[in-house]
Amino acid sequence: MINIPDTVNWIDNKEAHQYEWWIDGYLAKVEYRHMRQGGIALTHTETAPELEGKGVAGKLVKALLDHFTAEKIQIWPYCPYVYAYLQRHPEYKALVHPEFTV
Repeated sequence: MINIPDTVNWIDNKEAHQYEWWIDGYLAKVEYRHMRQGGIALTHTETAPELEGKGVAGKLVKALLDHFTAEKIQIWPYCPYVYAYLQRHPEYKALVHPEFTV
């Protein structure tokens, strides 16, 4: 059984353009690309099959959104998972670049 930590210890894998959270050797990730306007486009969220259904993707996205809030980084939520997360958590909508409607 995989123990999901309460604290999300993600890393920015700049070479792969993804934020990673490794849990017991399994990967959860949010892929991104930098935007010319200074923000970050979140393009894809994925978890290893062993982590699915355990709330890992939601914890990772929340941790990233909290980081972007603290750093005042705007986002473009192209990833359907991130977009849906923002729909359920309107407190993060201020992060979304004005060109993007959530």
